[in-house]
Amino acid sequence: MGPGKGPLVEIVRLDPVHTSFQVPQQEVLDYKLSHQREMAGSHPFLARLRLPNGMDYPEPGSIDFTAPEVNEATGTVSIRATFVNPDHLLLPGMYVTLILEGEKRVPQVIVPQVAVRQSLEGRSVLVVDEDNRVHSRAIETGRRLGAFFAVQSGLEAGERVVLIGGKTISGGEEIKPVMKQVDRETGAVTDRPGADTQPATERPGAV
Repeated sequence: MGPGKGPLVEIVRLDPVHTSFQVPQQEVLDYKLSHQREMAGSHPFLARLRLPNGMDYPEPGSIDFTAPEVNEATGTVSIRATFVNPDHLLLPGMYVTLILEGEKRVPQVIVPQVAVRQSLEGRSVLVVDEDNRVHSRAIETGRRLGAFFAVQSGLEAGERVVLIGGKTISGGEEIKPVMKQVDRETGAVTDRPGADTQPATERPGAV
């Protein structure tokens, strides 16, 4: 092909590779406000990839770019992570799942989104006390973590909350709870292994 006929080849860089993603502006703001010291001068994240076949990519990545502005059309901030790719396992155009982890792990109370009730007064949950009585409790939530909310105030680690049947239960009632577990990613509620799954005879409620 002669001059002016277009490109002859396309050069593709395979090592390292970059993956771009968008984060809602509210989550970016919430994180910056609660982690200002940790974020000073660097990104306190480790990035991991889950491949299309469900396997985890063995090499961790790092955040190397955050857009200085919000996309007005989507309300998101563009962020880029970089991964070494010596074996060329990652290919341009491949769809992968990006997982971000904090370099400093800080214990945090989380609550399933399915347990959180929304009203004009704010968010609340139904807490089950030691006598299996239900009490409404106002909570303040932070960012979403999969199918959960981070809890900023209102709940302590180890407290039980109602997942199923909350709409028909009022404060002060006594229930017979059935322990359940919630998938961190999908929010699916299933029986907890080894738990008593027999239905309650009076006022059932899953916690």
